[in-house]
Amino acid sequence: MKVLKEYNIAEKLFCITTDNATNNDTMAAYLELKLDEEFGVKWDQETQHLYCLAHVINLVVNDFLDYIRDKTTDCKNILANIRTIAVATT
Repeated sequence: MKVLKEYNIAEKLFCITTDNATNNDTMAAYLELKLDEEFGVKWDQETQHLYCLAHVINLVVNDFLDYIRDKTTDCKNILANIRTIAVATT
């Protein structure tokens, strides 16, 4: 708000881009309220608060890689158990 006031650009703010942290949602809600109260600017946090696509993709890829690592570990454990059983029964 300080920067928006200092540079007289509150009415020019189109959107903001942040990561998915909940504190950014809180900040966007506060920004919507304060822009209306102090400047009469209608700014909608639902449509003008954008989440960084690169960050979202990074989170998805990391979750996917964790899933693959877990499945790979499961497969290795299954194969090790099969080998153990095969050796024990021969």
